[in-house]
Amino acid sequence: MPAKPTQPRVGLILISLMLPLAVLAPTAAPADEAQAAARLQRLGDLVSDDRQLDARSWLLEVSSDPALAVNAREYLLYEGLLALGSLLAPDEQTTNAVKELLGYQSASTTILTEGNHRLTVALHDVASAARLTLGNWRIRAARGEILSKIARGQAPLPAWSADPDENRHIAAGLEQALAELSPAELQAWRMQISSAFVEEPRLAGSVLLIATRLDDVYLYRQLAVTGPAAVVIDMLRGLEQSLDSAQSLAIFDLVRQRDKLASAAILAIGRLQAGYPAAKEQLFALLDDPQHGASAAGALARYGGLSDIQRLGGVVLDDDAGAQRRRAVLALRLHASPAARAELGRLAANQRLSVNLRQEIAQWLAQ
Repeated sequence: MPAKPTQPRVGLILISLMLPLAVLAPTAAPADEAQAAARLQRLGDLVSDDRQLDARSWLLEVSSDPALAVNAREYLLYEGLLALGSLLAPDEQTTNAVKELLGYQSASTTILTEGNHRLTVALHDVASAARLTLGNWRIRAARGEILSKIARGQAPLPAWSADPDENRHIAAGLEQALAELSPAELQAWRMQISSAFVEEPRLAGSVLLIATRLDDVYLYRQLAVTGPAAVVIDMLRGLEQSLDSAQSLAIFDLVRQRDKLASAAILAIGRLQAGYPAAKEQLFALLDDPQHGASAAGALARYGGLSDIQRLGGVVLDDDAGAQRRRAVLALRLHASPAARAELGRLAANQRLSVNLRQEIAQWLAQ
């Protein structure tokens, strides 16, 4: 059975939270910083001891203390709310106290600059900290609900909400619970979760977790065909470390059939090509694809070696290459290695190519 969770060591968390005290106020006196650190340490002790009534009093005290400057108050509220997120089981009054801060309008601001753009943002975004803490509590609650179901022999399937944000937290809690199960326990529930995923795409993250833990080709294929784009992109990263090259290429090919994910799948095929000839042949064949030829050129440019550079040069000189010729030139240009530039230099001097193409290559090399 899954191990019983233990109370987090909030004191260690608060040490990291107290590190940025320099942002409390540009002219803050050492005594002010020491008082802020002491207040946060006190809250950390209250959270560690699950003294929620006193923790709520701490929030009220900080919110109403007339001696606190605005910047100092918002700093304490922000860090205090994050610390409260460590509570394992917040009661209704504590939850409501945090919810009351969802509408807090932070008055202390700073300006972020990037180039000619200037953006005014909250220095200590109290409302965002409240949202994060409530979300963490909901994730933890969902995790506990799922582990309780498993302990009773029930399928680890959550009850979803009408609120999309809450469902995001429920899905994360489900994944946390499943991550605590042994491979044998995951195997016992895999088909029920896979079957439910057909009607419930919010289970995609859990399906990926099980597939990864079990190296489950069936679940990977299911995600490749019907998984939400964001989850499929996560799946593509390093899939070949779980499956062999032939299995990985088959999964990548399934994803490649989905237009919006084809480029990502082709780039993944590029990672395979160095050690798997079938993947390399597929990339060269895709250079002739009117829709995805440029993606294949990009994959060869990113992952291709010296032998690929020479082969791309041969494609450029092939009179029957057609559209492949220009994409092979593109791959050499994107490769940007000394060997690729040398190959382009030889092509620019080859009279077999059209004057226009040789001029274009020469212009690229001059840049």
